[in-house]
Amino acid sequence: MPKKNFLNLIDFRLAYQRFDWHCKNESVDPVDVFFPEYLKPTLALICSREKVFSISTFEFAILLIMTPKFLFLLSTLPLTVSCNPIRVADSSEESGNTSSLSSQSEESDESISSSSQSGNSPQKEMSAEFQTLFAHDSHVSFKIQISEAAAKAINDLQSSRDSIYVDAYLPANVTLSLNGMDYVLEEVGIRMKGNTSRGAILGGDGKLETARHYKLKFNETFDDAIYDETPLLSFKKTWANDVERTVRKDRELFGMNKLDLKVVPRNNDVCELSEVYAYDSFRSKGLLAPYANLGSVEMQIEGHSESLTSTYELIESIDKSFLKKRFSKADAKGDLYKCVYNAMGKADLSRSGAVSKEKDSNGYTIGTRVAKGKIGVEDNFHSYAPVYQLKTNDSLGEDSDFSRMADYLNAVYNVTYCSAPLSFLENVLDVDSFLKFSAVSWALGNFDDQRYNYNNYYLYFVPSSGKAIYIPYDFDWCLGNDEGRNLSKVAPFDAYTIDGGEEASIFYATFLKTSKSGSNIAYDRSELQDIYLSYCQDTKDILNYDNFKALSDASPYDTGVESSIVSSYMSTKLTHLA
Repeated sequence: MPKKNFLNLIDFRLAYQRFDWHCKNESVDPVDVFFPEYLKPTLALICSREKVFSISTFEFAILLIMTPKFLFLLSTLPLTVSCNPIRVADSSEESGNTSSLSSQSEESDESISSSSQSGNSPQKEMSAEFQTLFAHDSHVSFKIQISEAAAKAINDLQSSRDSIYVDAYLPANVTLSLNGMDYVLEEVGIRMKGNTSRGAILGGDGKLETARHYKLKFNETFDDAIYDETPLLSFKKTWANDVERTVRKDRELFGMNKLDLKVVPRNNDVCELSEVYAYDSFRSKGLLAPYANLGSVEMQIEGHSESLTSTYELIESIDKSFLKKRFSKADAKGDLYKCVYNAMGKADLSRSGAVSKEKDSNGYTIGTRVAKGKIGVEDNFHSYAPVYQLKTNDSLGEDSDFSRMADYLNAVYNVTYCSAPLSFLENVLDVDSFLKFSAVSWALGNFDDQRYNYNNYYLYFVPSSGKAIYIPYDFDWCLGNDEGRNLSKVAPFDAYTIDGGEEASIFYATFLKTSKSGSNIAYDRSELQDIYLSYCQDTKDILNYDNFKALSDASPYDTGVESSIVSSYMSTKLTHLA
């Protein structure tokens, strides 16, 4: 058996990630398969050696079997270049050389999290490619090619939110062009996303007619149970071996498993950059928020000469990958909830329909999760869409652990109505982070958020602290685009909702100066109110129109359609901070 020189971990991982390809091409010299010419100079620099020894398929299989723990370690290492089945080439293709790119777990220069929001979690960084994708002056375009059958499935099965197939991904070939470099990804999952924005994508002639919102999933395997259903059976994939499937399951784009694509302008043809600016604003204050940017998306049905090109907002999905980029390994394993106002009710943190009403001997509520109630794991195939949707640690479905969310609802109720001390809330919520989150939300004025419409936020329970932190979501009705609701006139302590009702209890329990009907808050909120107001005062830079204009000027895709609305909103909102 030839000598194996895998002393360097990069060599080993490169070989591992190309092993499935080699299995299908055994006539090719393994050295060339594992380490193409364009990688050898990099390897030489890293490894301080020029020679890479060959290894047979059988020998490599033995190594895989005998070193599972070693492979697990390798899967956590950041690498500059590795060989996931994502191809990269200069878009000019002058060299004719197309090769593989990594699964991208490198880290960047920008710090995302702060100690106030994530306890002892370390500051994490993003890959250079990730930063470039979301740099506002980057030229970003996606070309998405789908089969006629896939286009018809999206059109027929996903144009309504009531369809049981809304979560099913269809296969597409995707090419990302990023500042002149092309990244080619085959068999990417694509599905429609959204609620009221859904609709047909095809005209009566079967051609692409209307741009819709989509979600891309780079590690989709197309072999879940839903693909056994008749409408999706033709899209089910049978994998040649477990290694091949594992490589696909590990595939990422710049550290992301998923990416949201939302067409712009939208919301009365006004929203273009406002949500991008909103997420930038949250991060500028040390809060968790996804990255977003504008780009171009071209959709084309295979075999058709015509295509449909539109400007889109590209948004980092809030999921496990999002958490892994921002927390330590241990703290990235917490419970993540998506909280939405839907047919089951409001995401107002009330007990009704969410937790039972048992009380302890002191009169405090200790309710447990109501089965198939407002807290659960979304299952659209069986028409179950809870208000508080567990998005991690959810593999057991109804048998998952929902106690973190139930405890949070109990605490909010106890401090609001049962005279519980503030410590009840502080034990389950990062209160300081929440006050800062609320201040930034107030400055941005999104009428469809938790404060004004009991909607659209994520809660993440950090394992090391047990406390929840808020993550903004769906902030595209902000900065004056509020359909005449005049959020610019709402002051920091104004109690306001778009339906005329009372705000969610959490706001009364922390900083609102008025009292909620039937409430019995025992502690003095003046210190919390002072902290909240100081955070509101700290949003003056967010409300500086010059900062929004700088973003608009930098973007190759912004048309300035919302500039006057944003400028007017900001100047009025600032008067509350004089």
